[in-house]
Amino acid sequence: LLVAQRTSFDTFTGVNAGRTTHPGLEATINFPLLKSQNLTITSSNNFSKYWYIFKEFNNRGNDYSQNKLTGVPTHTTYSKIKFDFKNYIAQVSLQNIGKIPMNDSNELFTNSYSVIDLKLSRLYSLKNLGINISTGINNLFDKKYASGIVINARGFGGRDPRYYYPGLPRNYFISLNLSI
Repeated sequence: LLVAQRTSFDTFTGVNAGRTTHPGLEATINFPLLKSQNLTITSSNNFSKYWYIFKEFNNRGNDYSQNKLTGVPTHTTYSKIKFDFKNYIAQVSLQNIGKIPMNDSNELFTNSYSVIDLKLSRLYSLKNLGINISTGINNLFDKKYASGIVINARGFGGRDPRYYYPGLPRNYFISLNLSI
């Protein structure tokens, strides 16, 4: 495993991270909550737990062995409830991301966060053409979170390092899908 190490403002070097381990657990559970002639409600859930660590890693005189692997969340969860009623579909989804170590020393972690999205769709059929019109809201509750990080960030010119890339605020969408 190569770990990116910033050597100057715009220069990165790959450093051999020694040995790492990547054990984890993933589970997916999908099941119907209700099924009738006109209405179907289903639940889809995916959970992942990670125990990724540096098994052996020494860099610049520091021993990071047994630390959590930088940039990997402790867990991820994605759950969705979908309502199908005739030609209408409504979905509510939840994404939960656990804390993420931001540096090799594991001194800094992101906060865990959860984001909820909504989507409404209407399906049409014209001869051999399928039409799906959707609208939705992402990040319904306008949660502030870091959607990405720079691991082992360094500051330059006397400035503090920038570890975070902010996630999108609440946003709206409309889409049109055509299928033949």
